Amino acid sequence: MHEKRDLPGLIKALASRDWEVGQAAAKALGDIGDARAVGPLVAALKENRDKHVREAAIIALGKIGDMQAVKPLFESFTSMYEGRVYITEALKRIYDVCGIEPFIQVLKDTNKTVRKYAAEFLGNIGDARAVEPLAFALKNISWSEVQETAADALGKIGDARAIEPLIHAFEDTHDHVRMAAAEAVSKIGEPAVGPLIQALASRERESITPAFKVRNAAARALGEIGDPRAVDSLIQALKGTGVIDCGWVIWALAKIGGARAVEPLIEALYEGLEHSYVGTCVAAARALGKIGDARAVNPLIDALGKRFWADETLRIAAIEALESIGIPTDPLTQARYAVARREWARAVSLGAAAVEPLVLALKDEDSDIRAHAAESLGKIGDKRAIEPLTGTIKDPSLHVRSAVAQALEKIGQSTD
Repeated sequence: MHEKRDLPGLIKALASRDWEVGQAAAKALGDIGDARAVGPLVAALKENRDKHVREAAIIALGKIGDMQAVKPLFESFTSMYEGRVYITEALKRIYDVCGIEPFIQVLKDTNKTVRKYAAEFLGNIGDARAVEPLAFALKNISWSEVQETAADALGKIGDARAIEPLIHAFEDTHDHVRMAAAEAVSKIGEPAVGPLIQALASRERESITPAFKVRNAAARALGEIGDPRAVDSLIQALKGTGVIDCGWVIWALAKIGGARAVEPLIEALYEGLEHSYVGTCVAAARALGKIGDARAVNPLIDALGKRFWADETLRIAAIEALESIGIPTDPLTQARYAVARREWARAVSLGAAAVEPLVLALKDEDSDIRAHAAESLGKIGDKRAIEPLTGTIKDPSLHVRSAVAQALEKIGQSTD
């Protein structure tokens, strides 16, 4: 009957040992909608052991729509996983009645868990009035999870005012905060391109965060946005890095650089091979495969034949990239591909075209490969191999020397 004179009795019933009585009392208090019931309902939410009563209390608090319930509802997120849907709905009803101010106040709460869930809620609501408070939370380094959630919320709201604080968060010491900020600023889209390009090019920083981490966050955001205006800046960033720790720059170039990115990516691949930067080589190989330009075929074959401590990862990346592009049918390229993949029988079947790559393989650091190369040259029987084989006769490996001697003997017999 929505009779407020029953309030004291209903509040007393709320604490009943019978959960059905407590649940019914909470429902009635919500229907009556008197703010005097907020305190007892919050107490039931925190103290009652029965989930049915707690859930009824949450729904009632939402119906009453009083700002006093905001903080307790956020606090209950961690203790009532199964009731989160009810909590969210209750908070939305309070937001509809009281507006955004209570939620902004809670965003400044001393309880970091409350701040985190408040930031998440404000992002889902999408109210642009939350941009400045969320930007403040993003700068508050007392707990990185709050920063990460604030960044995500700013991305969901999508207001251009968030661009500057989000880019500033690229200098945070926590990887997940930087990546959350990059993803958030990418959602804002075109207005962020200019500031991101500036962040990508910046070298002088007072932050303790290494410049390459800031650069990678900016590159990721530019790649997500996909604006072609960023390509030249990404190429310059790649050239200015010494191609170490540049994975996101390479990824962004693969995504938006197209044909213009091929030569810089090939340069990065070769520099990575020279200095054994495996991560750079793998990223460049995958990027070149994604772009699919035939100019990358020979560099990828070179990478496929290169051996160092993590070569298996690189070999797989190079093979997959070459398969994406398609291997040209000319005999020399086919031979180089066969040798790089250690497919000696296939190399032999290619005959004279395989001599040049097999001769190069005689200098490989792996003695098994040198021996296989010598054996294959002997089977082909091309006299062009005599001189390089002779130069390998003093190889430190007995296995290689034996293979070279047998190969020279076979070639000599075939030329007689």
